[in-house]
Amino acid sequence: MEVYAVGSGHHNLCQQLGLPSCESLALGGSSNSRIIRTTAKHAATNNTHPTLYVLGMTFINRWELPVALNNPEFEGAWRNPQSQLTEKYLGPWTLEKTRQWADLNFAGHACGAVDLLEDLMYRLVSLKYWLESRGHRLLVFRQINDDVDELLDHARLDLFGDDMVFVNRYRWASIPWQMEQQVPESVITSDYPPPPHYRHRMPGHHQKLNYFLTDYIKHRNLLR
Repeated sequence: MEVYAVGSGHHNLCQQLGLPSCESLALGGSSNSRIIRTTAKHAATNNTHPTLYVLGMTFINRWELPVALNNPEFEGAWRNPQSQLTEKYLGPWTLEKTRQWADLNFAGHACGAVDLLEDLMYRLVSLKYWLESRGHRLLVFRQINDDVDELLDHARLDLFGDDMVFVNRYRWASIPWQMEQQVPESVITSDYPPPPHYRHRMPGHHQKLNYFLTDYIKHRNLLR
């Protein structure tokens, strides 16, 4: 969602919904654990006004370690070693350990997608009820199509279908949908670009996404 925020997509969505202000907590290359933690932390420490938190979730196999040096107080020492490499680490941690951990993490997470989704589901449901207890609201969707659609019919994942805060029962992925709407993708500078259905859209081209989100939010009265 950082690319979306760079293009002021969150400001445009705020205007369409008639909300008085907005800000972005997005950080490129993050994991779902970071998204959930910083949302809860923001609501607990910085926010006394009723707020709609809009979360675009990422790959379920991303994770974090608290090993990075010289971090802002709000973020702490957390890094996702798969996509947020740094040369400065706390204590005995090294770049080589980061690379080893990233390989092991990917291999381990490849073993249990239903378990990963179930863990994510309960974290998000818990976040929803905690936010609502403080007067806030939540909207959650996937950004990418990480081949989990066929798993969402599993009985252990039924809470995704019980609440409208999960866009289309967590089956809707914003980047593939925007591809279908012919929204242009961001410029790719990497020598190893991701597949097209993983690529963020060009900053500033958020209109179609925001029309979709605004319609979803208003028709389901999520700002009540």
